[in-house]
Amino acid sequence: MTTFLLPTEPITSLDAYLVTDTGGQGIRRAQDLGAAATIDEVLRSGLRGRGGGGFPTGQKWAGVAAQTGGRRYLVCNGAEGEPGTFKDRALLRANPYQLVEGLVIAAFAVGADEAFICLKASFEREIAGVTRAVQEFQAAGICTDCKVTIVAGPEEYLFGEEKAMLEVIEGNEPLPRWLPPHLHGLFATAPQLGWQSHDRQPGQMAGSGSNPTMVNNVETLCAAALIALAGAGRYRGLGTARSPGTKLLAVSGDCALPGVYDFPFGVTVQQVAVWSGSPGDPAP
Repeated sequence: MTTFLLPTEPITSLDAYLVTDTGGQGIRRAQDLGAAATIDEVLRSGLRGRGGGGFPTGQKWAGVAAQTGGRRYLVCNGAEGEPGTFKDRALLRANPYQLVEGLVIAAFAVGADEAFICLKASFEREIAGVTRAVQEFQAAGICTDCKVTIVAGPEEYLFGEEKAMLEVIEGNEPLPRWLPPHLHGLFATAPQLGWQSHDRQPGQMAGSGSNPTMVNNVETLCAAALIALAGAGRYRGLGTARSPGTKLLAVSGDCALPGVYDFPFGVTVQQVAVWSGSPGDPAP
């Protein structure tokens, strides 16, 4: 079975991450390529959003990078509110450094002034891991000028909706706006249509205009970090022609091997069921 995103053993320090075949090298290659070429690499890879929408990631990055005026922001969505879903938490427990590297690459590519990583407050273990990873990246000088804020959000399901997530970052209830983040992002001064109006909270950075904001899922950013390093061709060598790459699948219930697994696209539900086995059956 293909393993693209999940390490064989959890990585718990930056030193351990940097001695792997991939750790930290994606950032260096992205910087060598430049922002526009990095976006093109992600676009050619065929990577699609792993949060459920499936929108082409490179196209999203290119759209935000092309915006003019105001500030740009990057948001990582790790709320994971769907029942039975725990693949993003598995990634963060196994290797939070890969997420931070993907975040730094994405922020560089689109010219983001600040990044936010949003997790539910109940994800205490994951918050601790990703906070440590950000601090270690900064202390090591890998991203000394990157500003990353960890947001501990509410338990409500709507926190995971990208427009509602922006509301939470701004200190409001998780209720969605009408306009998408790339049209009306964080801390914007332009009028905003939504469920309710708000005054800017004390201490919030004043924005201007629409402030285009890009929202990517945890799994999406982790995959982007490896694409930036290995290139679009390697990623397209996994999965199928129409759906390249791999997808994390959370397997639970009446099976012998519950857990989170990295399967290439093209796998069938029957194949996953056979691989995970039934109670009492040996693994294939």
